[in-house]
This record gives sequence, structure tokens and C-alpha cells, in this order.
Amino acid sequence: MEEKTRDLVKQYQKDVYKGQVTARVLKPGSDEEYLTLDIAGDINADIVLPIIPFGRIEEVIRDNPSEIKLSYSAPKDIPDERLISTARQISAKFPISYQRVEITFKDAPYTKEKPCRLWFLEDANGENFKLNQCE
Repeated sequence: MEEKTRDLVKQYQKDVYKGQVTARVLKPGSDEEYLTLDIAGDINADIVLPIIPFGRIEEVIRDNPSEIKLSYSAPKDIPDERLISTARQISAKFPISYQRVEITFKDAPYTKEKPCRLWFLEDANGENFKLNQCE
């Protein structure tokens, strides 16, 4: 059971979320835990990151405690307006202690060289965004 759970989590980390994941397996027909696994991820994600209905998290950078930079991949058929709306929703999820939230969306499959579809920044001066380029 542990090996199967670990395989499922690794696939989830590959396809959806690259951070640490805690898997809890319940006993059949019960709320009692049978198995709990904490599996480290590839990114520093000790905060709860917003879940989006499309794409996936590719990178989280937290060089400064009051800033966060997120990079997402997104399918090409997602309209620009939806990317902007989603970036606003993501930024709104972070507590006020985050004085700067920077979000980029790139086409899937994600590469660091590909130009951004959306660069979005929210800080003390409000929001700013640019389509089809990285800041």
C-alpha cells in the first residue's frame, strides 16, 4: 500500500504540484488513518499555494520573505482575460505580509526560454501586467 501511495503522489507531483505532499490513506469504510506519508518535493513550498483550474505550478521563488514569484504553465487555448483574472485571484490569496506577488504564465510545455503569455505584479502601488512578455 505504501509503494502504491508513493507512486500516486510522485505522479501528482510530476503533473500538478511539485512541492511537498502529505498523503493520508484511510482504512476502508472508516475515518481512521491507515497510512500517512510526507513526500518531499522539488520546490520550496512551505506556504499554501492557490490551486488553479488549469495548468500547473512550475516554479516558486521566495528569496525575500515578503515576496513570492510564481511561474505557471497554461494551455494555449486559455484566453488572456482568464489569465489576468486568475493572476488577480492568486495574488488575492496571499496575506498582507506579502508585499510583492509576481506571477508569470507561459505556454505548456513550460520552458524558461519561452516568452511569457502574462507577467503580473501586485505590490504596494497596485497591480501591473504585461501580455506576451516577461518583465
